[in-house]
Amino acid sequence: MAARDAKLQAERNRYEIRLKDLTWDTLLAETMFARRSPSPPFPPSGFVDAVRGRFRDAILEMNGMASKPSKQDVHRVLRALVDQINVLDEAYGHAVETEEREDLCEALAELAFVAHRPALMDEVNKWWSW
Repeated sequence: MAARDAKLQAERNRYEIRLKDLTWDTLLAETMFARRSPSPPFPPSGFVDAVRGRFRDAILEMNGMASKPSKQDVHRVLRALVDQINVLDEAYGHAVETEEREDLCEALAELAFVAHRPALMDEVNKWWSW
């Protein structure tokens, strides 16, 4: 019971601190995966840069959609993004480990949230191979 309450409180805090006012412009202005700058020995900086570029492309694409894009459009963009990260992960010798996975999932959840489609995260979590 205490663990569940703590998790709910953490989710409320995250909403109030981060998600409540999050916009596409905010995401574009930030350096994604900032704790990876400079890239530690692992993952390689090329991987981090490539992932940042793929996220930026996805943000720009979704930002150009309606204020509440269709589920199908968001699904398509998120699926393409995850597929690209899967390819990059493979190309860089499985660069995604626990911390990277957590960062990626959080960033994907933020995209789904800003697109008004947070429920898509249930599907997104089935697509990644890392």
